[in-house]
Amino acid sequence: AWSTLGAGNLVEQRAAVIRERLGQPPVEPAGTKFVYSNVGYVIAGHAAEQVTQTAWEELIQKRLFQPLKMSSAGFGPPGKKGQVDQPW
Repeated sequence: AWSTLGAGNLVEQRAAVIRERLGQPPVEPAGTKFVYSNVGYVIAGHAAEQVTQTAWEELIQKRLFQPLKMSSAGFGPPGKKGQVDQPW
């Protein structure tokens, strides 16, 4: 869980998630059942960070949000009811 990652910046926390999850056996045997997981997206984002030497959040800002003039887009877990403090 993200809340148990401890200290470190977001790039370091993503690396910690990958190490922790890939160090565990699969939930189901390969090829037997579909099991959704966000970890694949964490791996893809971290791979982009390693190739570009730029944090994922900065990459998304520069390559997606700014070119598309997305001024209300952001990052983080879902927000509080009635407030715009969550990803869109």
